Amino acid sequence: MEKIIETVTIEGVDFTIIEKPKTLYAGFHSVAPNIEGEPDFEDAYKRFQEKHSKIIDSTVPECMICFSIGYTEWNRTRDVIREGMFGRETTNPNQAEGIKVIEAPPCLLIRVKVTNESWNLVEKIMGEKLMPHFFGTMGNLFFTPERRFTNDGDLEMEYHYSDGTKYAAIPVKKY
Repeated sequence: MEKIIETVTIEGVDFTIIEKPKTLYAGFHSVAPNIEGEPDFEDAYKRFQEKHSKIIDSTVPECMICFSIGYTEWNRTRDVIREGMFGRETTNPNQAEGIKVIEAPPCLLIRVKVTNESWNLVEKIMGEKLMPHFFGTMGNLFFTPERRFTNDGDLEMEYHYSDGTKYAAIPVKKY
């Protein structure tokens, strides 16, 4: 079960630091054809929409998570093949054929709700309102000597709930 460690409010926007246990994610995955390429997010999303009901033992069925792997702005100098996945949290590592399972180790997450206020902060810090800039904003605000966080992996997550609520999150570690 997730545990809220702290909420940091910056310019009216709440960033929640969460302790997350080992978590299984199941979903529909795409890998870029090469280092310069992009994964086929559209195909992965289409497969998720068509087959998400086949994900066994989803713990939060009203939430779709979009995973971007290899995109983190602070790791862009590395040669990595980018990946994407649309999925859900699950308790079952045994899924149907075609459903990828990722096991994430215990970690801390920084999570922020996507609101007008958080969009305005993203635009102020990054110069424009693009979803990927939420992750850069979190890095700019938290990967500092004062806050003492650094990234923990090469993963960015967007949580999309069926009621329209959205969150952006990144795994981090404290130093």
